[in-house]
Order: sequence, then structure tokens, then C-alpha cells
Amino acid sequence: MSARLLWRATRLVEDHLRERAVLEAQREVLELAATTPLEAMEEPSYYDRLQRATAATQGQMVHLLRGTVSVFQTALQLCSITALLAVRSSWLVILLVGSALPVAANRAAAGFRRWQLNKKQTPGQRKMTYLMNLLTDTRAAKEIRVFEAGEYLQEQWSDIADAHLEERRRLETRYAITGIAGDALNVIAYLVALVLLAYMASRGRYTVGDFAMLSGAVVEAQAALHTLFTAVLRLQNDLIYTRDLSDFLVETRQESSGQLQVQADNAFAVQLENCYFTYPGSTEPSLIDINLSIGRGERVALVGLNGSGKTTLAKVMLGLYRPTAGVVRYNGIPLAHFDVEHLRKQQSTVFQDYARYHFTIGENIALGSLDRMDDSEAIRRAAVMGGIDEVADRLTDGYNTRLGRIFEGIDLSEGQWQRLAASRAFMRHGQAAILVFDEPTSALDPLAEAEVYRCYSELVEGTTAVFITHRLGAVRLADRIIVMDGGRVVEEGTHQELIDQDGIYAALFRTQAEWYQTDLDTTGT
Repeated sequence: MSARLLWRATRLVEDHLRERAVLEAQREVLELAATTPLEAMEEPSYYDRLQRATAATQGQMVHLLRGTVSVFQTALQLCSITALLAVRSSWLVILLVGSALPVAANRAAAGFRRWQLNKKQTPGQRKMTYLMNLLTDTRAAKEIRVFEAGEYLQEQWSDIADAHLEERRRLETRYAITGIAGDALNVIAYLVALVLLAYMASRGRYTVGDFAMLSGAVVEAQAALHTLFTAVLRLQNDLIYTRDLSDFLVETRQESSGQLQVQADNAFAVQLENCYFTYPGSTEPSLIDINLSIGRGERVALVGLNGSGKTTLAKVMLGLYRPTAGVVRYNGIPLAHFDVEHLRKQQSTVFQDYARYHFTIGENIALGSLDRMDDSEAIRRAAVMGGIDEVADRLTDGYNTRLGRIFEGIDLSEGQWQRLAASRAFMRHGQAAILVFDEPTSALDPLAEAEVYRCYSELVEGTTAVFITHRLGAVRLADRIIVMDGGRVVEEGTHQELIDQDGIYAALFRTQAEWYQTDLDTTGT
């Protein structure tokens, strides 16, 4: 009874320690992922390492502690058996260990090859995961059905799955054959041991009792050796896969941070000097020799065709991307000298690819200023400025309404999600010293757009602000307009100055104006 209780207590402690180890490993991965520089996340190799590290925390970490315990237990058992054999017949120990080593080497090689194959197949596994998510995603479901793309996507998934399965089948077949040869070697070793023991017993060196004892010990020793090598090799295999976790933790760079904490008085002056930026894996720079100064409290609009570098420039300004060459300064101080955490609290933004958090409406807004997560008045004010307050007020649970179908919440329209993102940015009203709005109204109707820009004007009053838009009517809010083309700043000035220059901006503005004028003329007739 006491032994049973001890076993249960041991298992309880072991399970607790194992789960704790898994959670701590996952916590480390998440902490590092949250501070990885944004440009590093543009590299496919980052996601390969992340997938393998995540798998290591979920699978191999679970077995690591138990495997270590198993090795020690089996080793103690084997030591007692081999001590008996060594005293009576040392050649039996040499024979058994010698026959077991090739088997162990073969299994070790098989484990290493499996890890190598898994590493090779990681990009394909990521694509399979992507295709699976695509086929089960409600946002993609509409297009997949209209364009009847489901079968094509399933075929892509199946092609990768079949190729991976065939590679694993070939590997396992190869080592199954060598494994059979190893098993045969163990059987031969056992038969040789029996024959030699029988021969020595017939010559009077062993009694019948010795023969029975030693032959039984040979069986137990082979079983213990098999168990020990299995435990050691499983432990080795777990350690190999755990190396994926350590590689991710070591090789993945964290966002660098200086120590300087500067509290701006409502606004930063921003300078970019000879800045270039090239995305990982690309040979062509996305930003080329950017020299730009934005005064404290100045409102600047970035305009240009798609792919001209506007969003990339905004991310470099915010320090989300580090320039490949050149330097970004806030108030004359290189951005690299600032304490990142302190700096982030003085920035606010709405990106065109804004996040959709499947939390409550209140939590979605409060994520813009975490220290005011429980400040319902601040959340309400931000909602009014972003224009999502009317939506929240119509709902039974108001700001406690959960969003997103994944957790049985409700879904919003594109425009409503964008208003929510704008409200999140407005949570830093009065705190942010630099604001970047990247197409903040692209999904809104004209009336809602006008209201958001009215609130935007109030928010940016006295604050350094950069906004990116294709709707050139909104740029009149800006003190200065910067025109980009091919990763370069090609024009800058006020609206009237750029119209007078008759360059890229003037052509874009005339094109949009003519479109609306044509609509008015058509309506008038």
C-alpha cells in the first residue's frame, strides 16, 4: 500500500513539474516573439524556427523529465545485473554490450535523421497550416466559394501531405530494415551465450544452478539494456528537438533598446538622415536616401501610388523597422538611444492592416492604453472620437460585448472594425507625442470619414502627426504634403504649392477631382 502511495505521489510531482516546465518554455517563446524586431518577422526562417520551437514546448518538453527519471531507474537495475554477470563471467557482459551497441547506434542515427527530415519539412508544414487556416477561415470563405477554389487549395494541401508522408515512409523503411538486422544480432548473441554457458557447464565450470541463474541473468540484462538504450535514445531525441527551442531563443534577436527616457511635451521633432531600408530577402531597397525633417507639432501627409514606400517610411519613423542605413532622430536624439518601452507610450497609430482582437469592445479600445484598461470614461471618450460609440450603445452588453465568431462573439463590418482601431489610437489622446495614421478611413463611408477626420484634427492639435491616404481631399488638414515615388521623396510642399508644381501630386489630385466631377455631371444630367 505504501509503495502504491509513493508511486502516486511521485507521478503527481512529476506531472506538476512537467507541466510547469512546458508553461515556462511557452512563456519564454511568447515573450521573445513579442519583442522580436518587426523586420526579423519578415523572414520566412523566423517562422520556421518559431514553429519548431513551439512544437518542442508542446511535445518533447513533456517527455524530457520522465525520460531522465527512466534512464536513472533503468541504469540502476542494469548495474545490479551486470555486476552479477561480471563476477561470474565477464565475457558475457562484453558479449551483451557489444551486440547491443550497433542496435543503439542505428536507433540514434534514425532519431537524428527524423529530426533532420522534420527540419527540412518545416516550410511545407507551415504551408499546410496556412492552407488549413485558409480553408476554415470565415473571411476567406466567401471568395473560396465564389471562385470555387476549395478543391484547388485542398489539392495543394494533399500534395504537400503526400510528399511528406512518402519521405517519412522511405526513412522509416530504411531504419526498419536495419532494426530487424539489429534484433537478429541480439538473438544471435543470446544463442551464443547459451551455447557457451552450456559448454562450460558440461566441462564442470558451472553447476546446473549456475547455468540457470546466468542464462536468466542474460535475458534480464538484454531486456534492461534494451530499456536503457530506449530511454537514453528517447532522451537524446527529446534533447535534439529541444535544441529547436534553444536555437529560437538564442538566434531570434530581441528589439534593441537604449536607456534614455525622454518625456516629450506633446510633440516630437522627427529627422531622417540618409535613410535606406531593404526588406529581408530582397535586393531592392524600399526606401532610398530619405532626408526628411518634421517639426514639433507639424501635421504631415504622405501620398503616392501603391508601393511607393509610404507605409515602410511610417514604420521606420516609429522605430518598428530599423533603417538599413542612415539614422532616425527624435528631438535630435538617435532613436536607438531611447528606452523602447518608454518611447512606445508616446506613440499612437492606426495601420491599414489593423488587428482584429476577439475580445470585448472595451478591451479592444483599452489595448491602446493598457494602464487605463479599467477606465470606462477614457474608453467611452475614445469610442466617441473613433465613432464606434453608437455601435456599442446599440448592443445589449455595450462595451462588454465580445467580438469575433471564434469565441461566440459578434462580428463587425469592415468600417466598424476600422472605427474600433481608430478608437484604440484615440486612447492615447493627450499622451502621444507622435501619431501615425495609415489609411485610417479606407473602409469608412464618406460621412463617417468626415467625422473621423474631424476628430483626427482635434487629436493632432499640437502633436506631431503623419497620416497616409489615397483620398487627397483629406490632405488639406496637413501643414505639409510629402509625395513619394519608388521609395524616394520626390515632392513636398503645401497643397497649392504642389498643384503649382504640376508634378505627381497635381496629376493624382486632378485624376481624383475629374472622377468626382464626372459623377456630379452624370448625376446632374
